[in-house]
Amino acid sequence: MKESTAKLLDDRMSAVVQYALGRWKGNPADEHSCYWTGETTELESLNRDENGMQEISVILRGYTRGSLLLLEQDKEKIASKVPCTTILPDGTGVVILYDYGMMVPTGDAELKSMKINMTIQEWRVN
Repeated sequence: MKESTAKLLDDRMSAVVQYALGRWKGNPADEHSCYWTGETTELESLNRDENGMQEISVILRGYTRGSLLLLEQDKEKIASKVPCTTILPDGTGVVILYDYGMMVPTGDAELKSMKINMTIQEWRVN
């Protein structure tokens, strides 16, 4: 994933929820708030040399010590406001797609978590 694409994802996520790529360094989740972290994985592309397209899997994890409703509300914001189709200033074409979300057990009765899967399709210019 190009740095410009990572910045686009970071900017869009940070505009709607508390978000950090990799590891959260802000305040811990409490009963009134939640935060999200993201991980990315480039998928194997057999035809990247032909068409310049790279697909990236994005896994978001949200955490709260409050109601599950907080995570559901954030999920709705992410699903409606983060996906986009754009061409970045460096000429890279990017599509961010929302795939699905699901609750994930944490092993801690007070800590709730949700996982959201998204896909980024990136077309690089040569």
